[in-house]
Amino acid sequence: MLQRLRTIIPGRLSAIEIAEGALLADIAVVLKLLTIYLPIAGGYITLLVPLPFTVLVLRRNLYTGIMGLCVAFFVVGMLTGLHSLFLMLLEAGAGLFLGVMMKYRIRDILLVLVGTLGSGLLLTGLLVLATLLSGIPISRSLIYLHRNYDAFAAFLGFVAAHIGLGSWWKHSIFPFVTSFETLLFTYWWLLYYLISCIFLCPIVIVVTYITNFLVRLLGYDVRPFPGGVLDKLLRWTMHSIIRLAIKLGLGNHLLTGALIKEIRRRGIRRGAGGGDLLGVGVLSMETTETSVPTGDNGDKCHPQGHGVLCPSGHDSPFPQNLPYGSPAQKPTPLIDIQHVTYTYPARKTHALQDVSLQVQQGEYLVILGHNGSGKSTLARHCNALLTPTSGQVLVAGLDTRDQARQRAIRDMVGMIFQNPDNQIIATVVEDDVAWALTVRGLPAPLIAERVEQAMAAVGISDLRELAPHRLSGGQRQRLAIAGVLALRPQCIIADEATSQLDPLSRREIVALLHQLQQEHGLTIIQVTHLLEEAAQAQRIVVMEQGQIVMEGTPATIFADLEQLRRLKLAIPAPIELAARLRDTGRPIAREAVTVEAIAQELVP
Repeated sequence: MLQRLRTIIPGRLSAIEIAEGALLADIAVVLKLLTIYLPIAGGYITLLVPLPFTVLVLRRNLYTGIMGLCVAFFVVGMLTGLHSLFLMLLEAGAGLFLGVMMKYRIRDILLVLVGTLGSGLLLTGLLVLATLLSGIPISRSLIYLHRNYDAFAAFLGFVAAHIGLGSWWKHSIFPFVTSFETLLFTYWWLLYYLISCIFLCPIVIVVTYITNFLVRLLGYDVRPFPGGVLDKLLRWTMHSIIRLAIKLGLGNHLLTGALIKEIRRRGIRRGAGGGDLLGVGVLSMETTETSVPTGDNGDKCHPQGHGVLCPSGHDSPFPQNLPYGSPAQKPTPLIDIQHVTYTYPARKTHALQDVSLQVQQGEYLVILGHNGSGKSTLARHCNALLTPTSGQVLVAGLDTRDQARQRAIRDMVGMIFQNPDNQIIATVVEDDVAWALTVRGLPAPLIAERVEQAMAAVGISDLRELAPHRLSGGQRQRLAIAGVLALRPQCIIADEATSQLDPLSRREIVALLHQLQQEHGLTIIQVTHLLEEAAQAQRIVVMEQGQIVMEGTPATIFADLEQLRRLKLAIPAPIELAARLRDTGRPIAREAVTVEAIAQELVP
């Protein structure tokens, strides 16, 4: 028994759990203060107070959520006094309850039933506790209410006698009033509990719906609410309200008519988002069938807030034989950029102009261009860091403009930036690789396994205990790559990742990217202005003024040196050498774009 309790309630919280709990508790405190001090909108903000505690349970566990509740309870009590603690306890408790119910995917009817009965029981208990603490005996309150009830019944009898209904009152109504009085004051506590449940049931439904909608909007894969029988009941109620409004003539009014039309369009039919009444799209089973891999036994893997969970038992977005790369080759491209135009705010010129590009699974693509050509802007569209002004970007079938899907997209497409220090957070190498996994709430054994594999893949296992500031530039870039690899992406974008490195480190990082692509099936998109880094790519895209001006294999691109010079790109020495040798009549193949390949052509 003690061992089981230790697994439910950990002995101590990690630093990340403490920081996360304190942050979300502070958010709950701010929301609570807004409900108190905003006279009109405060009532609506009350519905958001449970959200931070629900998120805390989904990201971590119930124990961390309880610790966050204690922090928020203490801060609210210190800032506002004891009168606010009662509602704060109810709202925070509702958030913890909803977090547990959503985490274990409890069905809607059971969730509403348990929530209503539990909140009614809590409200009844708090009333009894408040009565005891105030020093007023419950019996005295009951005697006072009994006297008032008798006085009201006598008044009704007096009125009935004076209007000629005295006999009817005495023989028909008064016995019922007396029986109800006996039942009421004998089982008053049960009656109060039932009335509380009836009053709280719609509140539980509204709070659950709002919290569920916001949690799914944040990217957590929880069961959509409402669903099943409750969903049918609410839709029937909505149909009835709309029919009644139309009969009353409200449909002819401009505002109410437009509202009814919009509700019918978006609410009556179940959208692709998975059943929310407002039709707001979330990452549903329909969308994941085109983008989410399968487990070893063929089961679908469903995206979680912290990764992808396969029913077959292993928490991995990839089959066991492909620890990093894409799960299976598909005819559709991994990234599909369709006529994208983008303009930065407060700028008149387009950073991208009608760009179309497809990136296939497992491909090594290099985007070339001088500074300001739009190559980094294009790369940031591939993982939803930027969204198109016009056009569309699809990543594994998911639209980057859909905010509900952006987290799943960024889990599939990781990015390495020019300065690795911008991605390094922790003070120890191993902790930094584990950071993203920890904040997603993965189990500790799985985190340790992924961290070990990621560090081994980039060759920094022997540096695990060092501080990042003691690493060289190349080693820090390897650390940034390991942090991305630990998330098991399908694609890695290296945005000028070698520009701040010395030549040796630059070659090592490029070789590492090629190794990840060849050994683990990863899709690599390398953004650079150096042609020598593109020599071994499978395909090259050259950009100028926000447009694609050249596209093809390295041999095709390097064959037109004059065009590359006009695009202000420095021609590498091996390519210049190969061109001069061809001018002298030497039979150097166009595919020979490296020193090693040229040497093999000269010395067969």
